[in-house]
Amino acid sequence: MKISDIMTTNVVAVFPDTSIMQIARLLSQHKIHGVPVVEGKKLVGIITETDFFTKDIAEIHLPTFIRLANESKIKRNFFGKDDEVDSVVSTTAKDIMTSDCITINPESDVDELILLVKYKDVHTVPVTIDNTIVGIVTVADIMKLI
Repeated sequence: MKISDIMTTNVVAVFPDTSIMQIARLLSQHKIHGVPVVEGKKLVGIITETDFFTKDIAEIHLPTFIRLANESKIKRNFFGKDDEVDSVVSTTAKDIMTSDCITINPESDVDELILLVKYKDVHTVPVTIDNTIVGIVTVADIMKLI
């Protein structure tokens, strides 16, 4: 079975200047774990849930951040943490994305994706042709085959 048989072609993606507030909302609204970062249709990176707390920005618990982003527009009065909040609120996709992301070709076999998941510990993989995004596959897509 080919990747093209299981990939999602209606890809939720963001741009390098998309705020992490918007990205957190997208992840929550679409119930997804990662989004590709694109310029036009060209892939320039990927952001996964892990990037919210592994990159060099303020320590943040993603579920709490998403809840706050969805419930309010408040940017201040976080108990003396104004600088930290400003740092988080001004952070964009290009600040936390992984630029050198793992991709897969739509003609690749699903077994190749399984090996990527197993050995590279990835869960969301952009599907590209010549660095142009044509879809996305996830561990959930593999699970649907079982």
